[in-house]
Amino acid sequence: MLASTLVMHSFIQIPRLSCLIRHAIASPHDVETLTSAISLAESLWTLDPATAIAPIFGSGVTVDLTPPDPSIADVVPTCFQFDSVQTAVLLTRYWMLRTCLCGILQTIHKHFPLESLASSIPSLSTIRSADISAAVKVSQCLPYTFSFAPEIPVVPLRLISTIQTSIGPWYRRALYLEGLGTDRPLADEEARQLDQACRMQDFIVEMGNRVNDLWGIERVGKVILQAVADVMAGGALPEWLPRKIRFQEVDGELMMRVEY
Repeated sequence: MLASTLVMHSFIQIPRLSCLIRHAIASPHDVETLTSAISLAESLWTLDPATAIAPIFGSGVTVDLTPPDPSIADVVPTCFQFDSVQTAVLLTRYWMLRTCLCGILQTIHKHFPLESLASSIPSLSTIRSADISAAVKVSQCLPYTFSFAPEIPVVPLRLISTIQTSIGPWYRRALYLEGLGTDRPLADEEARQLDQACRMQDFIVEMGNRVNDLWGIERVGKVILQAVADVMAGGALPEWLPRKIRFQEVDGELMMRVEY
């Protein structure tokens, strides 16, 4: 399927872009790395496979006028039903790609504002809008995702990374609005958006942990997911995050070795 190929063509370049930006921040005099990062960012934004995704969304998605959860009905008033698991996986992967790219682009704007203005990278307002739009769509998929549990728990397991990654846009919006609040009182609309961003983060953490519960996996806290969102957006690597993971045979069993 062309749409799936286009999505993955962009997605596989996201880790490289994240690493390039992280290196450029740590080495501000490395002009070559920064130039490569901005060039790749421009390319990934331009190569948005939205045109290929649109007919799949149009034919494979039905809008249900019920919110995923009453607690977020003011933020996400409807949800999606899909014609197949394959359609759900493809579309959620696309929206995850958008949130990952938008996170990195916001990091570029933050650390390299002049270079951002001189490039074809879109404005911060455009990026933030696309970031939240994709995150909302991921949340609209949750009722469908959990409709297979517990009989077929592999479906929510397959989508857990998308669910947990969608905390990034709401976390970034909260940080932005909290930053505004340090200089002046927030306007009513800004305060409303901050409340929504905080509630959405709590909701996403709980939905991800609901999948963990299905598989007997330890629950993950909000702080961990926020830290991972920073890393994926090109931020510094925290000390607790492994730098290298390898597998080694010990006494006939395959063991995972982690290096920090």
